[in-house]
Amino acid sequence: MRRYLLFVLISVISFNAFSQNRYNITGIVKDETGKPVKSATVFISGSEKVTISAENGYFSLGNLLPGNYQVSVSMLGYASLTKPVMLQNKQVDITLTLATRSIVLSTVKVGSKGAWAKNYSVFKEQFLGQTQNGRQCIILNPEVLSFGTTNTTLNAEAEDFLIIENKRLGYRIRYRLKYFNYQVNSQNLGYDGEASFEQMDAKANPKNEWAQNRLEAYNGSLMHFLRSAYNNSVLKQGFLAYRVNKESTRFTMGAGKYTELAIDKRPIKFDTVVTIIDDSFISLAATHLYVTYNPKAAAKVKTSLDVPKLDVTTLDDGSTLKFYLNKAIIDSRGSYADYRTFLIKGDWAKIRIGDKLPFEYSPIAMPN
Repeated sequence: MRRYLLFVLISVISFNAFSQNRYNITGIVKDETGKPVKSATVFISGSEKVTISAENGYFSLGNLLPGNYQVSVSMLGYASLTKPVMLQNKQVDITLTLATRSIVLSTVKVGSKGAWAKNYSVFKEQFLGQTQNGRQCIILNPEVLSFGTTNTTLNAEAEDFLIIENKRLGYRIRYRLKYFNYQVNSQNLGYDGEASFEQMDAKANPKNEWAQNRLEAYNGSLMHFLRSAYNNSVLKQGFLAYRVNKESTRFTMGAGKYTELAIDKRPIKFDTVVTIIDDSFISLAATHLYVTYNPKAAAKVKTSLDVPKLDVTTLDDGSTLKFYLNKAIIDSRGSYADYRTFLIKGDWAKIRIGDKLPFEYSPIAMPN
């Protein structure tokens, strides 16, 4: 047993040391004819890493930990492009080929200024979110937005990056909106895009409130959970996770439609669903998970037998991850390789741009 514990300790130390190695993603931006494209904005989605392509189309994004990255490029007159990159133990070189873009919003109804303002109000509420963080976000260039409407839907496109100031978290966000569709009657929202983050001037935050607000946004988030899964500290980080056996849609006269979950009474043991792939990635293999963030309850747990038993619950509290792929490949930053990996419902699905943090974020205090 002592030999085994010593081996585990050495492995953990080696693992943490190796994961600090940094690498670059470099490449060329070109058009469909093969001509280099200069001055294109190249960035890693969800991060603070951004650069501009040179005269010969060359770019370099450096000092990166091994992990899953979405490299995006944007240039006026071209369709934006995103390419997934898995960075492991060496530099990666890629080519980003841009196609000419024609801006068309087929369902646009120009209407009055009042109609645009009404659509914009709905867009802000759904896109930025209705939390404290979302309400304190400001879109600095709303004029780049175009809206299309039908009787039941609101669509939106942006001809350029949306520039957003998150005054509560202290970030300036450049967001390339790729898709936005809001179903008015059902209140279902679908949107997609790529974001780059920039720290706002610290002088605007003399009391250092940003640090506390960021920590509050991080605690219990999907990023927090996936990082905890990577570090094998799900329970220690305050999460309780259960297998979902069945998901049903129920209807009541008063509450309307709601989701009912039949789940295992005992929490899942993550050493049964997590496999270490190498020094930089783990594989999380599950079918359907129900996850709640409850540090007080988790802190009382000594063994899995002490965890509160659950049988059937509604999705009013917590989140579910329904796996569409056999496994999720997760890195130390809480990023996963394929956006199709799972369908997210519940609290995590309600998170909007106003509550997002860049992958560079590190909490003030995160217990081991």
